[in-house]
Amino acid sequence: MRKVGGSARVARYLMRQIRTHGPGQSLPSFRSISQDCKVSATTLSSVIRQFEKRGLLVVRSKQGVYTPPTIPAERTRVELLDVLYVGADPQVVSHIAFRQDMLWHLGQQPSQLGYSVRFHGIHADPSGIAEIEQVAEDPECEACLVINLSSLAHLQPLQDAHVPYVAIYPESPEVPAHNCVTVDHTHIVASQLQHLLDRGHRHIGYLYKVRDHTFRRSEYFQREAFYRMALKHRLPIDDSDVQYAGLESADQIEGIHALLDKPNPPTAIICNDAHLPELYKAAEHFNLRIGHDLSVIGANDGPEVTAVSPPATTLRIPRGQAVKIGLEMLETILHSSDATTPNRNVAVSLIERASTGRAPTSVPRTQAQPQVSSI
Repeated sequence: MRKVGGSARVARYLMRQIRTHGPGQSLPSFRSISQDCKVSATTLSSVIRQFEKRGLLVVRSKQGVYTPPTIPAERTRVELLDVLYVGADPQVVSHIAFRQDMLWHLGQQPSQLGYSVRFHGIHADPSGIAEIEQVAEDPECEACLVINLSSLAHLQPLQDAHVPYVAIYPESPEVPAHNCVTVDHTHIVASQLQHLLDRGHRHIGYLYKVRDHTFRRSEYFQREAFYRMALKHRLPIDDSDVQYAGLESADQIEGIHALLDKPNPPTAIICNDAHLPELYKAAEHFNLRIGHDLSVIGANDGPEVTAVSPPATTLRIPRGQAVKIGLEMLETILHSSDATTPNRNVAVSLIERASTGRAPTSVPRTQAQPQVSSI
């Protein structure tokens, strides 16, 4: 615990107590506050005097600390929201549509509720802990939204500093039971797979976008769910039917070609929306008609789904709804004596378009077109 953050910890602690206690109510004892905030009696007394001068506390000799008879709501309102985007720099325009959309909602929705927003790019590796400590130690830091949490260790500085927070779409191996907006990754794959099974597809390929040595919760659990469900439905797949395609064009071409350039290619492919442009090009290269010879279903419902022809069936993973729920949870925490609130799950929905059709009775194995360089 860093000494520089002691006063800020006490201030946040006291402000939550003031919000959640009625007028004229007693607050925890000096000793209890000092222990909870891990500060000296000198630091605690200094902060309490500041609150007393601002009319937010009343100190009664030999009795303790009390809330004043009346407190205008605007004096206890949180005005600044820090958004910690793990694994991304929010100041740099991203080529990932999901991230662009998430950042847009994070800028718009809090502003509509009266928050000023500060964005911070946080490294996903252990160096991110020090970056979050720096944010938590800032006396102006009042509350945080954490996007793409990659490790529970990233939450520790916020908890130590008594910073109210909510994590949206955590990517960490473990997900806390509180303060998280989550999505059911197994349900995403189940919906994609069931849609294809209902159309008679049995040979289904799968593209994923994070390398094996990099853990990302969504990618790991969705890929594992695909293997489990393929086994459950007794689908004829082998290792060549599951390929890394990444986000770079060269990686996508390599993975997609590995799926399609074989004697018995899949009749359907599950992918991320980011893979759609290269996948459509590859299908044309191998003389496969999307929605007829090859069905394609994505995930995210990004702009790629309507930029390709025919438009792609996809699973919509809400961004705006996730931010809305995260802000609701944060408001609950801010006005509760408890710093936690149960996790809430965001529902995904299947958006059916023309890229998925009935399984073909046979897949044409005509010679690939020669313009390889254009793919």
